[in-house]
Amino acid sequence: LWLLVSSLLGYALAAQEDILMELYTATSGNSWLPSVNWGQGTACSGGWLGVVCVGSDVTEIHLAGRNLVGTIPPSLGTLPSLRALDLSMNRQLTGPLPASIFVSPTMGWIVLHTCGFTGPLPATIYLPSLYTLLLQDNQLTGTLYSLLSSSALPIIIDLRLSQNNFGGTVPQTLSSLVTLAYFGLASNPLLGGSLPSNIGNLATLLTFWFSSTSLSGSIPPSLLTISTLETIDFSNTPLLTGTIHPFVPMPNLMYFSVTTCNIEGTLPSSMG
Repeated sequence: LWLLVSSLLGYALAAQEDILMELYTATSGNSWLPSVNWGQGTACSGGWLGVVCVGSDVTEIHLAGRNLVGTIPPSLGTLPSLRALDLSMNRQLTGPLPASIFVSPTMGWIVLHTCGFTGPLPATIYLPSLYTLLLQDNQLTGTLYSLLSSSALPIIIDLRLSQNNFGGTVPQTLSSLVTLAYFGLASNPLLGGSLPSNIGNLATLLTFWFSSTSLSGSIPPSLLTISTLETIDFSNTPLLTGTIHPFVPMPNLMYFSVTTCNIEGTLPSSMG
């Protein structure tokens, strides 16, 4: 981790405007819709579209659906006060995700869904302030071992990874993400293995989307002890087998699907 941080220090002395203009150049800023004021004055006093500042520090970048074309430069993650990054819904934003945006003590919100990102996640992830990570609907590959652990995401609340090409198995460390409320890994057909038996540790979980994967084994009984759950979706997961164990009272559960699975058992009477 410290080697990676050290390797990024070369960007530390660069002005915020220089780093932002690297993003502008790398993503065909002349074609943005629109690119209001970028390159004029300073980022915080010049009214650069999508840039939010606190004082003279750039803290947020919001460029969703602005027709960004190209790749994210590694320098972007070195903005020292960056707390929120939203580059979603730019289908021609491609290439691998830079390691720099996944090692940040300040980042609280990363929204990069519905783009064209490819390749694996960085091997080192350290985001101690991150509560929202939306990466769904890309073409990301590789395994999830570096991401799904409390050492990487100690306070994560909203984690959406559906509609990618992740493979391997679900890490046992998933059950350490005890602050998780919204979790989606649906439509990753290469993702297999079984869920952690102690997944019931995710006691604040509200939604759990795992449809259209290659998960196998049975549904862990501990999952059905999470009384906060509102949605459980394992549909179109034919390798999932076994018998549904009796539910504890789940007063908030509104949707439970195991269609096209090899599951037996009885749904709770509260669901009709």
